[in-house]
Amino acid sequence: MGNFTCMTSNGLSVVDYAIVSESLFSSVEYFRTHEFNYLSDHVNIEIFLKCMQREYNFDIFENSDWSSYKSFKWDSQKSKLKLLDHLSDETVLNNILNFEMQNFSNDQRGVDDETNKLTTSLCNLAENSCVIKRKNFKKSKPKNKRPWSDNAITDLKHQINCHGRNIKANPFDKTYKTRYFNLLKTFKKMIKQKKN
Repeated sequence: MGNFTCMTSNGLSVVDYAIVSESLFSSVEYFRTHEFNYLSDHVNIEIFLKCMQREYNFDIFENSDWSSYKSFKWDSQKSKLKLLDHLSDETVLNNILNFEMQNFSNDQRGVDDETNKLTTSLCNLAENSCVIKRKNFKKSKPKNKRPWSDNAITDLKHQINCHGRNIKANPFDKTYKTRYFNLLKTFKKMIKQKKN
């Protein structure tokens, strides 16, 4: 990578490294070296692995309404207590311990399987402790179009707004200002004509 990873009184050097087993080397996407900070003279090195994860399927729940739920919301009043209560359950603790103790194969398939198991566990925790966020299906109200308004007025309004943004970006350019005020004058005249 060539990035410096250690800073000492003698200067910068590349002394840190990441170790990856040979069987997992083909799954390495890339390494990333973080910036130095005042807390340490070494930088953090991250390794990114290729991983195929299937999207969590909510249709597996018995309740057919689950298929429409995609996210959860943390309720500051109840969620913490529900989560602690759920985590104190013996079956959940055993599942967590089994997951931590289980050895997985050091290849693409092993990483994928473990990622899916972790995702399933986290979704189960969220299901039992968080509030389900439902999708809002609000009907958008149609805009009340004024009877005198038409495409010409809409286009002119769009041009005026574009020139207004150009004036904000270039406040000393007189051509934008001149064009803006000419369009504004034309716009006002057009509205008067359409109303009458």
